[in-house]
Amino acid sequence: MDRKLPGLNSAWFTADVGDLNARPIRYCLQIQEGFGYSESVLLDKIEWAFETWNQYLRERDTFQRVDPRFDRVLSLRRKILSECDGTQDLTFYLGVNDPVVEKYKTQFHAPTAFTQRLDQDYFSGWGKGFVWLSVPHVSQDPQCVPIPHWTGVTGELNLRGTLLHEIGHVYGTGHISGTIMDEQLNVNRCINPKDAEDFEIEASPLHRYRMTHIDGWKDLDFDYGVGLSFNGISLMLDGEKNFLDLVGRGAVCPV
Repeated sequence: MDRKLPGLNSAWFTADVGDLNARPIRYCLQIQEGFGYSESVLLDKIEWAFETWNQYLRERDTFQRVDPRFDRVLSLRRKILSECDGTQDLTFYLGVNDPVVEKYKTQFHAPTAFTQRLDQDYFSGWGKGFVWLSVPHVSQDPQCVPIPHWTGVTGELNLRGTLLHEIGHVYGTGHISGTIMDEQLNVNRCINPKDAEDFEIEASPLHRYRMTHIDGWKDLDFDYGVGLSFNGISLMLDGEKNFLDLVGRGAVCPV
């Protein structure tokens, strides 16, 4: 069986069309002390991120067909495991740096968060991988509060937005500017401690909206060649037509 990983921007977990008892995505958490939240609170935020994506995809029928040839759809079911016992499909490493994380973290320069697929069964459309978020650490700039900034009003929004972004990758969405999938979410911004209180106050409706919605100043636009795909097979041969077929309406262009 071909175990070669598919393209970067492709869905990790898919199911047969009409399978009401489809295999759930089994996921677990590993949390570093000092990350800033309890396990129950973090689970609530991860579940919120999954549900936000699921509602978005259902409303647009995007999940209905990720590849008509295989008659498969995105798997939106999931199951929380009480521990990471090796049977999980998806691991959330929240500040934890184990050997697997360290191996792949070298691909990035001072990352705040990233996803990594470890395996993919091409024929079943089922993968395995992890989502990693950095624990807040002291900035090299002594004039900055610890970054990434996960706590407080602004930090909690940063955490939500980052989880939405990374789960978007798990669902097969690449970087798309002007949306939650923007490569530059700016959650690593330097904040002077004496300005931190004002920064929290100015967490602003704009920042709140940006970190809690998938669409931003434009909708997810599959015309950029980085939209949903299945097993690395591009759905972008005709971007505008494909977006219309997937979502049921034309793409909203930048304003």
